[in-house]
Amino acid sequence: MGMIEDLYIKVRSKINEFGKTTGKYVDISKLKIKIAECEDDINKKLQKIGRIVFEKVQNNEEIEEIDILDIVNEIKKLEKLVSDYDTKINKLKGKCVCRVCKSINSYNSQFCSSCGSSLIDNSFEKNENGDCDNNETDNSNFEDKN
Repeated sequence: MGMIEDLYIKVRSKINEFGKTTGKYVDISKLKIKIAECEDDINKKLQKIGRIVFEKVQNNEEIEEIDILDIVNEIKKLEKLVSDYDTKINKLKGKCVCRVCKSINSYNSQFCSSCGSSLIDNSFEKNENGDCDNNETDNSNFEDKN
């Protein structure tokens, strides 16, 4: 009976690992959908700015900053959301972005594979900026299949 129990424990362990990995891929897919929605909203707002400018020019009216300032601020907020979602995706994939050259690196790397810059810097919270912070999260159970 010991051999069957061992086999059961091993199978159960592999199923749990698979479930965790699948959950990460689902989370990544949800974040990619949110990014697509934000980018769609950004494009709509850019079109709105274009329409405002076109109508002002067509009617020989002066374009005032106030006409588009609120829309520009909304776009900036959406771009920040996209950046935050990208950071979360990279973290789930076990990747991080070099703050110098913006290349994607392994989360456990100490130096950027493109420019050689240090990915470890204790002077600020790097993950808030989308950069590497090798001491915060353990991504060792996640293999990137891409």
